[in-house]
This record gives sequence, structure tokens and C-alpha cells, in this order.
Amino acid sequence: ETLLKEAAAWFSRLNTRSVSSATLEEFRTWRQAPGRRDAYAEVERAWRRSSVLDGDAAMNAAVADALSRGRGAGARPRAVAVAVALSLILALGVGFAVWTQVSGETLTTRVGEQRLVVLEDGSRVRLDTDTRLSARMDGQQRRVRLLKGQAFFEVAHDPSRPFLVDAAGAQVRAIGTRFDVRRDAEHVRVTLVQGVVEVRRPSEPARPAVRLTPGQQIIANSRLGAPQRVDLEAATSWTDGRIIFHAVPLRVAIAEVNRYSRRKITLEAPELGDEVVSGAFDSGDVEAFVLAVSHLHGLRAEPQGEDVIMLKPPRG
Repeated sequence: ETLLKEAAAWFSRLNTRSVSSATLEEFRTWRQAPGRRDAYAEVERAWRRSSVLDGDAAMNAAVADALSRGRGAGARPRAVAVAVALSLILALGVGFAVWTQVSGETLTTRVGEQRLVVLEDGSRVRLDTDTRLSARMDGQQRRVRLLKGQAFFEVAHDPSRPFLVDAAGAQVRAIGTRFDVRRDAEHVRVTLVQGVVEVRRPSEPARPAVRLTPGQQIIANSRLGAPQRVDLEAATSWTDGRIIFHAVPLRVAIAEVNRYSRRKITLEAPELGDEVVSGAFDSGDVEAFVLAVSHLHGLRAEPQGEDVIMLKPPRG
């Protein structure tokens, strides 16, 4: 019960308009103790099941009833704890619904920051580090422009109005589904978690859209690639505050870690750039990543002021 109360408090802190790098680091430290990751996941699952009833009189009554029954004999501690966690969330007015996006407003995150947004239609968007997007809703369609960075979409079901995400030369069309879109300088990457989406290039109207099924990813640059199966846990790990690498080249892993921190890593041993890295790291935890790859590849880590860590070959 104590863990669930703590997890609910953390849920409220993390689901605010702006989450700082210091807060994320404090959360990672809290989460390392036994049982805390599971407690947080349980609160998050409970919120997702109940968020549509936030502010509903019946929901509030159910929480009050669960609490009153919890004070009686024979109460189930786990159920009572979840009710307490939910009541904390509802009382604080937190969660995905805490920030409603105004149509046309540009939303941004800084390096190391994430935000949770509810659009006017009820769709939920999680913005990753260094991201910028805008959304417009009307009677015919719902359109989001991903100008930079990465976002995870949970689209509210509305067959009468397609949900469109424009990113560079690619367009994603959905009705009610969960998917991830990342826009880099070189390409756009779309990963489908649940439901169905169609991806096309508006500049090629004669070419049919490519339909993805859950677990597939497609990359678009000057053309649309073929759908590929991916590890969804790794592809969406950023939504849980982690970065997961499965046999990723060291240079690519460094670039990914650098996205989440103003303190950048540089590799001064280019011959090791294609050596592979596997593991799970908390996003923004530069020191843990540097320590791991230094031991793995025999590198020296040399800080250069407060903003740069150089990875160099061993002396001699």
C-alpha cells in the first residue's frame, strides 16, 4: 500500500506540463528499489483503465466506496491500495488529461524533457526529448504536424474523422490505434504498436499507401521502405524512461544517448564505431552508459568541462 501511494505521487509529478531532467533522475533513483517499478506500472494501468471516467460522479463514488470498505474487516489490502492511489490521482487532477492542447498551438520539449498531452478529440500524445509538434481539429479530420523529434500517439476512435500525422514527406493515417513516429534529419520512422495505420508519401499520390500491422515499422526518406518486424519493447522503451539496445553499433548508441542529455559523449576511437552495444539504460543517465561501454571496449572516459565526455582508446 505504501509503495502504491508513493507511485501515485510520482505519477502526479511526472504527468505535469513540464518534467525536468532533475525530476526524471530522482524518479529513476526511486524506481530502483524492489517493488517500485511494479507499483508504478500498476498505478499507470489503473489510470489508463479509469481515465475516461475522470471527474465522473460514479467513479468518485466507487473510489470512496472502496476506501470505506477498506476500513472494514476482511478488506483486500491490494485493492484498497489501488483505490487510494486512484483517489490521489483523481484528487490532484493529474495524468494524461492534465494538459489539453489548444488547436493550432505548437508544443515543444527541451532536451531531456517529456510531456503528456491530451488533444481536443481525446487522443493522447507523449512527446519525447527535443520535440516539436502542432495539431488542428475540425469536423472533417484531425491533423498533427511533427516538426521535429518523436511522439507516441494513442488515438481516440472516431471513424468519421481520420487522424493524420504529417512528418517531412511522410503521412500516417489512423482511426483508433497506438503508434510511434520519429522524425530525424535523414528519415521518418513509424512503428505500430496496436491497431492499423497506413503510411504514404503525399508527393506520390499514385502510389498506394503501405498498411502496417502491430509489431511492424517502416522508414520513409526519399521513398517508402518495406515494412519490417521490430522489437516493440526496444522501439518504445523511451516511453518508460529507458533506452534499450540490441546489438546496436556504438556510434548509433552514443547518438541515441546524446538525444536525452545536454552533456554529450564523443567517440575519439572511430575504429570502434561499428562495435555493437546491448543493454538497457535509463534515458539521461550518461554516466551509466559511459561506464558500461568503457568497460566493454576498454575505452578511457575523459570529461571535457561540464558539457562533453570523450571516449578515448586506452593509453599505450
